[in-house]
Parts: sequence; structure tokens; C-alpha cells
Amino acid sequence: MGQSLDAMDGVDGFTNWTAEIARLEGQLALARSRLLARLVKRELDGDDPSLIDQSMTELGRNNHIRAVRRRMRDKLPGAFKRGRRYLLTQEAYAEELGGPGPSVANVPDPPPPEDAESLMMAKLAKLRGRR
Repeated sequence: MGQSLDAMDGVDGFTNWTAEIARLEGQLALARSRLLARLVKRELDGDDPSLIDQSMTELGRNNHIRAVRRRMRDKLPGAFKRGRRYLLTQEAYAEELGGPGPSVANVPDPPPPEDAESLMMAKLAKLRGRR
């Protein structure tokens, strides 16, 4: 490689080499764009069979969407939104099926029937002024 680049410009090997690099760069750009298009399509279509969307859930469509939004808001793992699809991983779906939601957890248990009746009678007596 003792020659300068200007001197090698007319040499067939150097001209072929630059043409080959340009051809390979073009092929690489085309392959890269095709691969990127496949990845984007896979992400948008949700081809991953381990993800569950709102159309195939036992939670019900609205509860499934609420669960995904809540998990995303709380930065919990396993929830994704792809286009109009709300997706849960198998693990997150099992968690959602297994436990009561936050609205159910905050509701106190109703009193037993006897306590409810005696409580109502006490309130009625208090209202009537008998106590």
C-alpha cells in the first residue's frame, strides 16, 4: 500500500473495491429496512402468543383494559398497549385473575345478618328517643 489514493484511483482493483462497498452498503440498508418493517409489524400485530389482549380475557374487556392501564400507570411489569390492543403477559394475567382489584379490597365486609338487624333496631330506637 505504498501508493497514494490518487495514484490508485485508476487501478481496477481500487475502483472495483469502492463499487463493491457501495453495492454492499445498499444491500445492507435494504436488509435493515426490511428487518425493521418486520419487527414493527410483529409489535403492532402482537404476534407473541404469550401476550393476552382484551378480546381473549376472562377478566372481561373493560376490566382487562383497566388492569393494563393501572399496571402501566403504577409502572408494574407485564402490561403493554399496542395500537388499540391492551396486552398482559401470562404472569401479569395470572396476578390479575388471582387477586381482588383495589376497588374490591377497600370495601369492608358486610356485617353478619344478626348484627345488621340489631344495629338497625338500635338506630330505630335512637331515632324514636327510647334509649
